[in-house]
Amino acid sequence: MKIISYLMYAIFYETLTLGGTAYVTFVLDQSGWWWLLGVLLSAGIWKPERWSSLWDAAIAEKYRTTKDSAAD
Repeated sequence: MKIISYLMYAIFYETLTLGGTAYVTFVLDQSGWWWLLGVLLSAGIWKPERWSSLWDAAIAEKYRTTKDSAAD
């Protein structure tokens, strides 16, 4: 179930960010900076591990520990 929900989230997120900015850039003929904004925003999608941590406390703790050790 987690994989299916992540796939739905990823498709929805990328469609909104890239599809929306592509529409503004290419259909409405606005500045190309909108497309760059969409590409940058699409890089901000949650990784599957982070998505799984929403449901599983052990994965969430592992994610927090890894994140804290990387910051040190």
